[in-house]
Amino acid sequence: MREISFFILILLLSNFCFAQKEFNLTKSLDNDIILDGIISEDEKRNSKIATIDFEQEPGDNIPTKLQSEVFITYTDTFIYFGVKAYGNPENIRGQIKPRDQADYENEDMIFLRIDPFGDSRSNYILGSNAFGSQVDLRVKNATSEEDTFDEGYNAVFETKSSIVDDGYILEFKVPINSLPYPPGKNQIWNFNISRVFTLDGTFYRSQTQPYDRSDPCWVCQVTDKLIMNDIVYRGKTELLPYISSNISGQRQTGYNDPIEYGKIKGDVGIGLNYDFSPSSSIEATINPDFSQIEADETQIDINSSFALDYPELRPFFNKGMDLLKFMDRGFYSRTINSPSFASKFVNLGRNSGTILLNAVDEVSPYLIGGEDKSYSGNGGVSYVNAFRHQRLINEGSKYGVFTTNRYFREGGYGNLIGIDGLFTFNTIWRFQFEFSKSFNKEPVANWIESEETFLDKTVKLDGEQFKGNASYVRLSRNTEHWNTSIFYKGISPGFRADVGFVPRINRRYGTIYHGYTSFYDKKYLKEFNTSLKGDINYNYDNKLKTKNFDFNISIKTLIAVGFALSGIIGMWFALQADIAEAKELPKPDVTRMEFNMKDVNVRNTIMETRDDVKKLEERMIRIEDKIDDLR
Repeated sequence: MREISFFILILLLSNFCFAQKEFNLTKSLDNDIILDGIISEDEKRNSKIATIDFEQEPGDNIPTKLQSEVFITYTDTFIYFGVKAYGNPENIRGQIKPRDQADYENEDMIFLRIDPFGDSRSNYILGSNAFGSQVDLRVKNATSEEDTFDEGYNAVFETKSSIVDDGYILEFKVPINSLPYPPGKNQIWNFNISRVFTLDGTFYRSQTQPYDRSDPCWVCQVTDKLIMNDIVYRGKTELLPYISSNISGQRQTGYNDPIEYGKIKGDVGIGLNYDFSPSSSIEATINPDFSQIEADETQIDINSSFALDYPELRPFFNKGMDLLKFMDRGFYSRTINSPSFASKFVNLGRNSGTILLNAVDEVSPYLIGGEDKSYSGNGGVSYVNAFRHQRLINEGSKYGVFTTNRYFREGGYGNLIGIDGLFTFNTIWRFQFEFSKSFNKEPVANWIESEETFLDKTVKLDGEQFKGNASYVRLSRNTEHWNTSIFYKGISPGFRADVGFVPRINRRYGTIYHGYTSFYDKKYLKEFNTSLKGDINYNYDNKLKTKNFDFNISIKTLIAVGFALSGIIGMWFALQADIAEAKELPKPDVTRMEFNMKDVNVRNTIMETRDDVKKLEERMIRIEDKIDDLR
């Protein structure tokens, strides 16, 4: 699991355009830039210098405690950032870790935020600690935490660091063509640079720009300009063929028996990616190989009534796919499980974004959402299509349309259409919505074994038809100290998303939240938080399912120890709400398949243990015989 808390990380990196600065960069030669953890005179000569001046935590846009200089230049192929972070090298904290494992709260780090389009649609965040351990993240303009972060984003960039007598040096080398940007030789990119560190037990966060805590649009507050002229775009074509083979065998009985091997199995595939502009690309793959992808993190699902979702780690389903990430999970790329063919077209314009995805899936996961549990199974071959177009109105506002459909070879289909939007008013008010409608016909198949019924229809797949709708509405108001939001989500009983992830249906869920936060630069007091939150959940028959009420108070001290008075007040309410919710939940069923699998596992374990004991006895007998012979 990633150690970075993405929600806090974005708050950490947010800033505000009190005074917009422009950096008209001078082009350097590739040979002048050497990534070695040292900012040479050649690297300084043509660089523009930015300074990290503004402290945002714990102070509010006050002068920073430690100075930092940033040298910025570019070449025909990449952008260079050389950061000199001043301070006592004995106080530098950090470890050499794999990518995305650095812990910003406990390590000295530098973060770049880049918005190539300058349209407040999203930010690309590239970071590293003082020892060169990298992190990356894409942040979208949204009203909710779950819709904001693209955790699967992986950037292409290099870093090199060194510890010096008066601090540390960190160099970033970012290929220009690794980020999408508008067509044209002359580019203006928005950017911001942040530094985090701990001094005398206090966590500090500083940036090149001030940050307005009253503005909820984090990505809108990156407004400093990088001006680059004579950008040379080199179209990129990637051809990725692969071939693999394997052979397996097993012993029939004992360890001394020979291994009997089966036939050699082979597999071939090919992938093609063509970027015909800085913001447009087409990609296709036949029989892709995902064997080298990082394994999914194990999730505990003991007694869970609902299906679990997993992050997308496959490269093909990450690039440009954030356009298909809807609030109600109408599209979920992991539903395309084993594609024999897939293609996608992505276009990111200055004021719009479009994606078209097609795939042939050989093993199609099939998920049926329920009121109190979900049902899933592996289906057969299906044909998947997804389309999304989004239009930007102004900074912080956008709207879009989308559709997905899936057709099964055995018969049956699932269609989904919808609209969504995000509108900002006076910077502090934000309104977000999404409405979708589904039309589904089940295939006639044995993918799900269940005799249960709901909505007067069977769970098993017998060709029944369904229609449903889903709605999502959020109104929020954010100032420096106050945070208020009203949220509603409704999913009708007949709603299904065959290319999405909707494990729960027949629910109308509402939330009201009101919180207060105050920051202090006192010796023993740094931050005070209090909040009220109420949740209520009804089904479409107006039956109350759950209701919760939480009241929380927390205080952050100099040593960053938060003690929650909610342990006295709010936790009592939360405990009562959890007890009430638990009483309403049905007892999870253990299917015959699960029971049989557990029974088989227990039996196998007993048999393996018995065999091990028997082998041990045989070895002891042989040892005793040898001892007797020696005597």
